Amino acid sequence: VVILNENQKNWGHMDFLLHYVSIGNKEYIEVKKIMEKYKITLTATLAFLQAGNSKATEEFKYGQFKINEIEKIKAIESIRKYNKIKGFWEFSGSYSFVRAFTNLLEFEDFNFERFNTACRNYPNLIGRRSRSTDYLILFQKLYNWKRSKKVRLIHDDI
Repeated sequence: VVILNENQKNWGHMDFLLHYVSIGNKEYIEVKKIMEKYKITLTATLAFLQAGNSKATEEFKYGQFKINEIEKIKAIESIRKYNKIKGFWEFSGSYSFVRAFTNLLEFEDFNFERFNTACRNYPNLIGRRSRSTDYLILFQKLYNWKRSKKVRLIHDDI
C-alpha cells in the first residue's frame, strides 16, 4: 500500500507517520506522542530522535524506524531546551535549525542558560539559513555577542 501510494502521490513524513500509526506500529505511535506532548513539528521530532543516524529518513519511510531508549531520553532533554528558544524564530522548526541546535548541545563548553539569555536579548542575530553549519556559525556569534571571553563552539576563526 505504501509503495503504491508513494508512486501515486508524493508522500511526506506526516503521511508515513499516520500510515504506520494507523497499523499500530509502536515506534511511530511513540514519535506521534512525543510530537504532540512537546508541541513540536514532526521534522523537529525526527531530527532530535535520529541521533546522527544517516539512514533514519529511509528507515522512517519504510516502517523500520526504531527509537533507542537512551537516545530518546537524551532527545527529550534536548527538546525541553529547544522549546525554551524555538519561539524566537518562525523557522526554528526546520530540520537544519534543529540539527544545528542538537550539535550545539554536544559542545563541552556550551552553557544552555547563557545561550538562552542571548536568544532572549539578541534574537535578531539569527536569520533563516538552509544549512545547519550556517546556523552553527550564527549560534556561535549569538553565544559570544558582547562577551569579552569568547567560546569556540565551531571550527572557525573567532
